[in-house]
Amino acid sequence: MKIVEFTTENGTKFRLVHNRHLMTWERLSSTPRSGVTRSNSGTLLEWPKLAVGYSAYLNDSDVRPGCDHHYVITSHVVLIEEKL
Repeated sequence: MKIVEFTTENGTKFRLVHNRHLMTWERLSSTPRSGVTRSNSGTLLEWPKLAVGYSAYLNDSDVRPGCDHHYVITSHVVLIEEKL
């Protein structure tokens, strides 16, 4: 199993989990600066590319009316941590 946590420039923290059967994302914390004041989560269709200084694109399997997929686009990533 692979677990990665990352923090964005506005203080929001995310966790990505990849195991043999499923890839998921979860917003662990957010700040009023982020414009999102709730935690949420979803199932990933693909593992995102993470790099400090760039936004992360989380391709969620949750299909919205009129859209093919639901994307969560973060502010710039400032910290990436791989967990054991």
